[in-house]
Amino acid sequence: MIRRARLLFFLLWSSKPSAVVEMLLLSVFLLVESKNDEYAIFNHVFENYNPEVRPSNTNEVIKVEIALSMQQMINLDEKRETVTISAFPEYTWVDRRLTWDPEKFNQQHTINMPVEKIWQPTIVLYSNTDGIYDPTVPVMVPVKRNAGKSVLQ
Repeated sequence: MIRRARLLFFLLWSSKPSAVVEMLLLSVFLLVESKNDEYAIFNHVFENYNPEVRPSNTNEVIKVEIALSMQQMINLDEKRETVTISAFPEYTWVDRRLTWDPEKFNQQHTINMPVEKIWQPTIVLYSNTDGIYDPTVPVMVPVKRNAGKSVLQ
């Protein structure tokens, strides 16, 4: 899809005004085609999917990678040995049920899925000084078809 967009941009930049209209119509068609692929993937993946069920057997460990990107240091209290920060967490795990064959879906490799539709690990902030933990719930989770890798940001 990105290659098509680049080609379309080049053609728009180097074409006559009448050709520009034709190419704009083509770009609308390509956008609709991409949305149809996403819809088909969504239906394929969620046909028998239950977000309340673990993505692996109970005897298997689900590896959840956690990254924390610090946005701002708000306070550093040396006497109390505490630091207050503002940060963005990112959780990554594999749910093999969230996979598809890109060959069958017009080479679509990644789609965004509503977070409430997929299984999520339970994450608890254990040792914070003020006792307040307010996780921001994202609207969409990008899911890549290769092995069902999910990234919650």
